[in-house]
Amino acid sequence: MEIKVLNLKTETKRREYMKSQLSGASFSFFEALSPKDIDEKLFKNKPELLSKEAVTTFESHRKIIGSCKDVPLLVLEDDSTPRDNNYLNHIDELLKTEHQWDIMVIGYFPHHEDFSKKEICDTFVKLNRFIGMHGYIINPLSVNKILDQLGEPITHVDYRIAELIANDDIIGIFSKKIIFRQNNWDFKTQIPKARDILKNGENK
Repeated sequence: MEIKVLNLKTETKRREYMKSQLSGASFSFFEALSPKDIDEKLFKNKPELLSKEAVTTFESHRKIIGSCKDVPLLVLEDDSTPRDNNYLNHIDELLKTEHQWDIMVIGYFPHHEDFSKKEICDTFVKLNRFIGMHGYIINPLSVNKILDQLGEPITHVDYRIAELIANDDIIGIFSKKIIFRQNNWDFKTQIPKARDILKNGENK
C-alpha cells in the first residue's frame, strides 16, 4: 500500500501536523491544486453556491486518485488523525477482505439520516450518504472506472462519491471501525459554506 497526503504547499502547519501524526509510516505529500491551477471554464460551469475552493478540492481528489498505479493507495487529507497508533495494522486487516470494492472509506462522518445503511459483513457496511473524504483507499484496478464516473465538479467531491456509491456506479465499502477522524479543532475547513457565500457575496 502507498500513502499520500493531499496538501497545499503553502499549508506548512498542516504539513508539520501530518508528519507528527504519521510518524513511523512511509508516506509522501501530494500537492493539492489551487484555484490558479484550474481551467477557468470549470468555475464558469459550476452552480452558484459551489465555491471555487470546492471545485479545486474536487479536482485535487481527481488528480490524486489518478496517481494510483500498481498498489492500493491510501489518500489522506492534511487534517486527518489516526484514532490509535495501530492504524497500519487495522488497514492491513481491512485489505485482506474478499469483498469486491473500488473505494474503501476509512475516514468519514456517517450521515445521521442514512436509513439505507447495509451490512456487508462484521467489518464493512455500505452507506449511501456520508460526509468527508479525509481517509480512503483506492483499488488500483478501479482507477479508470472511478475517474470515468466522476464527471465535472458540480457538487462537493464527497457528495459525488456518495452518489456514485448509492447508484452502484462504483463499489464503495466503509470500515465499521473509523480509522481516521478529522482534526476540526485545530484546523478550519478551507471550503466556504453556502450560507457564507450568500452572506459575503464572495463566489464570483
